[in-house]
Amino acid sequence: MADEKKDKKTSEGSTDFFLNFMKKRREQEPKKEESQEKEKRAPLKNTVLDSVYAIIDAINHVIEGILMDDRKSKWLSLVMAAILFITVNGSSITATTERTVEDVPVSIVNLDENYAVTGMPDKVTLKLTGNVVNLQSAVYKGDYSAYIDFNGYSEGTYTMDIKVKGLSGGITAVVSPGSASVTLSPKESRVFALSYKYINEDQKDAKYVLEPPVLSKSEVTVTAGRETLDAIKYVQAVIDVKQVNASFTQKATVKAFDEYNNELTVDVEPATVDVSVSVTSSSQQVPVKVNRVGTMDDSLAIASITPSVTTAMIYGAKENLENVKAIYASVDVSQIYENKEVYGIPIELPSGVNSASIDTINVSIVVENRISKTINDAEIKVLNNTANRKVDFNSVITVSVSGAASKIYALDSSVIQATIDINGLEPGEYEIPVTLKSTDSLLDITLLSEEKVKVKIE
Repeated sequence: MADEKKDKKTSEGSTDFFLNFMKKRREQEPKKEESQEKEKRAPLKNTVLDSVYAIIDAINHVIEGILMDDRKSKWLSLVMAAILFITVNGSSITATTERTVEDVPVSIVNLDENYAVTGMPDKVTLKLTGNVVNLQSAVYKGDYSAYIDFNGYSEGTYTMDIKVKGLSGGITAVVSPGSASVTLSPKESRVFALSYKYINEDQKDAKYVLEPPVLSKSEVTVTAGRETLDAIKYVQAVIDVKQVNASFTQKATVKAFDEYNNELTVDVEPATVDVSVSVTSSSQQVPVKVNRVGTMDDSLAIASITPSVTTAMIYGAKENLENVKAIYASVDVSQIYENKEVYGIPIELPSGVNSASIDTINVSIVVENRISKTINDAEIKVLNNTANRKVDFNSVITVSVSGAASKIYALDSSVIQATIDINGLEPGEYEIPVTLKSTDSLLDITLLSEEKVKVKIE
């Protein structure tokens, strides 16, 4: 019995061993197959990886070549920007939008050459509608234009539609104004006297003077509609004098203008004329003086006012310069209470003077206390006694002189100029006003005697 149990146990043990062996074998077989499969796939995987590495390397070489080339790198940036724009705005690219374009010129098409048109608008406004891409492209290129088609029209007044051409598909335009009342009339020709007009004078050195030009024609023939011809105020050769510094010749375009200086659309024969312009540069040296404006505190006076520059050259037409004795700069003294330097005071140019060698000056001002002095024996002088007549009058007057203390202490009566003028007076008795002046502009003189003196002329 014991042996049977032992055999049975042994048998059961053998069975368990066999079952476990088979189980392990079955577990090992998939792993073995997987290992074999991996071994089979390894060459393929290596081949694929090598291909990928080769592609990446090629791409790197291409990108490196692009980045090293300035032009190619700009194109790459443009492409990337476009891709980014489309990615971000993809949904809005096809959206409809509007764009207003102003000042679009209006052209004339199919107009009979024997007719002139009036009433044409120079420019119109377009309201464009379309998707973003097409609209932006159209506005950027500017290939569109506004026009009026006169095909088949003859003399008369018409309301004409203003049309648009050159827009790409999908873009519509609304024109404002959408129409115009125009008149067609037969062309006529008239002869006009030709004058001249200088342009860009502000871009010429002011020290140069332009003489009147010599024109190759004194008259021109202008062809236009009657209404336009009637509106012509003058016809001019337009001469560009930008940056000229010497005498020159030029072909000048001839243009017609109305009374408001608006250019008119006409045909001119000849369309250009030869012009010859003499350029001169007259100059003259003059003193630089200082004008005082405003009123100082009553207790103060200016002892000296000295410009940093005392002379300057002025430029202009010779006949204009001859009458210029000095140029001036004005200083406001109302806020000056002590010695002061005033900088950058502009020079004031007289009429007829084009420019000066200086634009500004600095001024040094010395201020002192104001005092006065009375002079009892100032002498009156007679002016314009051309007939050398005997003039009998009391020639002594009393005046008060005030100014800076240092000037009054050193006062000489010769600085006082008291005069009477007998120009044109015949023998007889008169009361003539006394005129007071000072040779020193910083002194103030007040007449304390009678304003008029009794005079007997013999």
